Amino acid sequence: MNLPLPLALDRISEELTRLHGRALALQDAASGGGAGMQDLDRMTQELEALSGFVGGMAGVAREGGAEFGPLLAAVPLGDLRARLSGEAGAAEGAGDLELL
Repeated sequence: MNLPLPLALDRISEELTRLHGRALALQDAASGGGAGMQDLDRMTQELEALSGFVGGMAGVAREGGAEFGPLLAAVPLGDLRARLSGEAGAAEGAGDLELL
Protein backbone atom coordinates (compact mmCIF):
# COMPACT_ATOMS: atom_id res chain seq x y z
CA MET A 1 0.00 0.00 0.00
CA ASN A 2 1.34 3.40 -0.98
CA LEU A 3 0.62 6.04 1.65
CA PRO A 4 1.39 9.63 0.61
CA LEU A 5 3.39 11.64 3.17
CA PRO A 6 0.68 14.29 3.79
CA LEU A 7 -1.92 11.58 4.48
CA ALA A 8 0.46 9.65 6.77
CA LEU A 9 1.25 12.83 8.72
CA ASP A 10 -2.46 13.68 9.00
CA ARG A 11 -3.17 10.22 10.40
CA ILE A 12 -0.31 10.44 12.89
CA SER A 13 -1.53 13.86 13.99
CA GLU A 14 -5.05 12.50 14.50
CA GLU A 15 -3.72 9.62 16.60
CA LEU A 16 -1.62 11.99 18.72
CA THR A 17 -4.67 14.20 19.25
CA ARG A 18 -6.65 11.14 20.33
CA LEU A 19 -3.91 10.10 22.78
CA HIS A 20 -3.76 13.66 24.11
CA GLY A 21 -7.48 13.45 24.90
CA ARG A 22 -7.02 10.15 26.71
CA ALA A 23 -4.12 11.60 28.72
CA LEU A 24 -6.29 14.57 29.72
CA ALA A 25 -9.02 12.19 30.88
CA LEU A 26 -6.47 10.21 32.92
CA GLN A 27 -5.09 13.42 34.38
CA ASP A 28 -8.57 14.48 35.48
CA ALA A 29 -9.32 11.02 36.93
CA ALA A 30 -6.07 10.92 38.91
CA SER A 31 -6.15 14.48 40.17
CA GLY A 32 -4.95 13.33 43.61
CA GLY A 33 -1.49 14.76 42.92
CA GLY A 34 2.04 13.46 43.30
CA ALA A 35 5.04 13.08 41.03
CA GLY A 36 3.09 10.75 38.75
CA MET A 37 0.71 13.59 38.02
CA GLN A 38 3.60 15.79 36.91
CA ASP A 39 4.74 13.07 34.51
CA LEU A 40 1.21 12.69 33.18
CA ASP A 41 0.89 16.45 32.77
CA ARG A 42 4.18 16.55 30.87
CA MET A 43 3.13 13.68 28.61
CA THR A 44 -0.15 15.47 27.90
CA GLN A 45 1.73 18.63 26.90
CA GLU A 46 4.14 16.67 24.68
CA LEU A 47 1.29 14.84 22.92
CA GLU A 48 -0.44 18.14 22.19
CA ALA A 49 2.77 19.72 20.89
CA LEU A 50 3.61 16.70 18.70
CA SER A 51 0.09 16.62 17.30
CA GLY A 52 0.32 20.28 16.28
CA PHE A 53 3.80 19.82 14.79
CA VAL A 54 2.86 16.76 12.73
CA GLY A 55 -0.40 18.38 11.62
CA GLY A 56 1.55 21.43 10.46
CA MET A 57 4.01 19.18 8.61
CA ALA A 58 1.09 17.57 6.79
CA GLY A 59 -0.12 20.98 5.63
CA VAL A 60 3.34 22.00 4.40
CA ALA A 61 3.84 18.66 2.63
CA ARG A 62 0.38 18.87 1.03
CA GLU A 63 1.36 22.20 -0.51
CA GLY A 64 4.55 20.64 -1.90
CA GLY A 65 6.83 22.32 0.62
CA ALA A 66 9.63 20.81 2.62
CA GLU A 67 10.57 23.67 4.99
CA PHE A 68 9.59 22.70 8.52
CA GLY A 69 11.82 25.15 10.42
CA PRO A 70 9.03 27.61 11.30
CA LEU A 71 6.90 24.72 12.60
CA LEU A 72 9.79 23.47 14.68
CA ALA A 73 10.38 26.95 16.11
CA ALA A 74 6.72 27.05 17.18
CA VAL A 75 6.96 23.89 19.33
CA PRO A 76 6.29 25.30 22.82
CA LEU A 77 8.40 22.83 24.84
CA GLY A 78 12.11 23.60 24.57
CA ASP A 79 13.41 20.10 25.27
CA LEU A 80 10.93 18.53 22.83
CA ARG A 81 11.91 21.10 20.20
CA ALA A 82 15.58 20.24 20.77
CA ARG A 83 14.94 16.49 20.40
CA LEU A 84 12.91 17.02 17.22
CA SER A 85 15.63 19.21 15.73
CA GLY A 86 18.38 16.75 16.68
CA GLU A 87 20.28 19.32 18.73
CA ALA A 88 23.21 17.87 20.67
CA GLY A 89 22.60 17.46 24.38
CA ALA A 90 18.84 17.09 24.10
CA ALA A 91 18.56 14.61 26.94
CA GLU A 92 15.40 12.60 27.51
CA GLY A 93 13.29 14.24 30.18
CA ALA A 94 15.61 17.23 30.56
CA GLY A 95 14.48 20.78 30.18
CA ASP A 96 11.35 22.70 30.84
CA LEU A 97 8.95 21.85 33.62
CA GLU A 98 5.55 23.25 32.78
CA LEU A 99 2.65 22.67 35.13
CA LEU A 100 -0.95 23.45 34.34
